[in-house]
Amino acid sequence: MLIAAVLLAIGAVLVVGGAELLTLGGSFYYFAAGLPCVMSSGLLARGNRWGLLVYAAMLAFTVLWSFWEVGAQFWQLLPRLAGPTVIGLLLALPQIRRRLTPATDAGTRWGLGSVVCLAALVLLGTFLTVPVFDVSSDRTMALSAPSPAGAEWTDYGANVFGTRHSPAVQITPANAAKLEQAWSVDCH
Repeated sequence: MLIAAVLLAIGAVLVVGGAELLTLGGSFYYFAAGLPCVMSSGLLARGNRWGLLVYAAMLAFTVLWSFWEVGAQFWQLLPRLAGPTVIGLLLALPQIRRRLTPATDAGTRWGLGSVVCLAALVLLGTFLTVPVFDVSSDRTMALSAPSPAGAEWTDYGANVFGTRHSPAVQITPANAAKLEQAWSVDCH
């Protein structure tokens, strides 16, 4: 019941926030992920094993969406996949799964477990490719050298580390007071 309550809360936030984001022209993901969370919560609260499969489908969708949005970059995948994967892992625990599925229901057991393993392997696999762990001198030099243009965003989030800060040097403390607002967006 506790996991069902947590899923309901997460799903409600995703549905409401995702609906508002859609009205502003934003990503459909949050609304689309919130609905199965709410649905899974209701099914789990009733003791229905389909709640596990609905959550597994949402987690699989999240893995695909995450790759579509940021590619195979660990630091960008981590906030998208870690939370849903941990909840999936909790749902796949034998103590929880046994209450919902008969021993003969291998489909539910393997369905959720497979998706949780896939998400965990994606995180582990991309973690092992983080450039910080490549200590070869060529790769280290390439990461530490500034780009020739000075302000190139080579990866999602600015660089392979996802720092989201511009390396541009045109704005300095000496000229910051001279900046003017060029445009704004009213979100209300």
